[in-house]
Amino acid sequence: MKVQLQPGRLRLRIDEAELATLLGGESIRLTLVHGPGIHWTYTLALAAALDAVDLAAPAPARVSIRLPHGAVQAYAATLPRRDALTFEIGREGQGGDALTRIDFEVDVRDSIRTRGAARSS
Repeated sequence: MKVQLQPGRLRLRIDEAELATLLGGESIRLTLVHGPGIHWTYTLALAAALDAVDLAAPAPARVSIRLPHGAVQAYAATLPRRDALTFEIGREGQGGDALTRIDFEVDVRDSIRTRGAARSS
């Protein structure tokens, strides 16, 4: 799994083997060490509904993201593709939590190697 952080956006990119792990009911994990005592652990799993924990927590942080199984399964059926499956957590506006966009992608090059080129319609 690769993680890219930008203000208001979290991008998660996995390969086909990690997708198979998720669809098989297991979670995948990535731990990043940013220096002595600074660790971020990202855990990605599938669930009935979108859920994310501790997206704004200071380091050391444990970020747990559960994506909707049905949405990921439908996305996987259309691979390979270049665009992401996008989710939004929180809400914009007064008194609301900051909006965080989660982009979930399967590496298109890995998908082409595994599944073959996309068929044109």
